[in-house]
Amino acid sequence: MDHDMEDIHIVSKGSKKINSQHLLVGDWVRLADKADKNITVGTGQISGLGEGGMFHNRPIPFQHIRVNLDIVDVNVPLFVPVEEADQYTLEDAIGSCVLWPKELTFRKT
Repeated sequence: MDHDMEDIHIVSKGSKKINSQHLLVGDWVRLADKADKNITVGTGQISGLGEGGMFHNRPIPFQHIRVNLDIVDVNVPLFVPVEEADQYTLEDAIGSCVLWPKELTFRKT
């Protein structure tokens, strides 16, 4: 499997349409809030797509993307906190990598 490219399928319930996006390592992305995908909580660059990638000496969890965090718009809790680095929120992790759910990661336009 090519770890630099992966199809991301976002399926919404109800009358919302199905969105598909093709994300690559190196793409600039916006990180969406879990309560409202239209709210951007941060911006960064993809550095890993999971399925074989590592994050702080642990495998990247299924359906997550490793992102080099550049900008924090809204300080929210991390989905995968890093206790050994005292990183529990986006602001704690600015300038380093975070893991974000694929369904909440969108290519910047």
